[in-house]
Amino acid sequence: PFTEEVIGCCYAIADAICDSPYFYAYAWRKNNNIAYTHLTQLEIGSWYIEENWQGIILPATYTTELSTTIVTQFFTDAVNALGKLF
Repeated sequence: PFTEEVIGCCYAIADAICDSPYFYAYAWRKNNNIAYTHLTQLEIGSWYIEENWQGIILPATYTTELSTTIVTQFFTDAVNALGKLF
């Protein structure tokens, strides 16, 4: 069955959100009623809260040693932080 709340995780090329390729995670709710007021502090990555898009990003330039461990930790932390918004 279709859910009314989703957390998405992905990778994007450089664009208007970030000037380098980046990993990202976002929350989606059917009624679009998500309050980005009490945000969890992140160990890896940063909140991106703008009118056109809200979520958490990790630029591929975060470190010269970007590894699957760091990316996995980013997505784990991002999903936990975004889940608190529901």
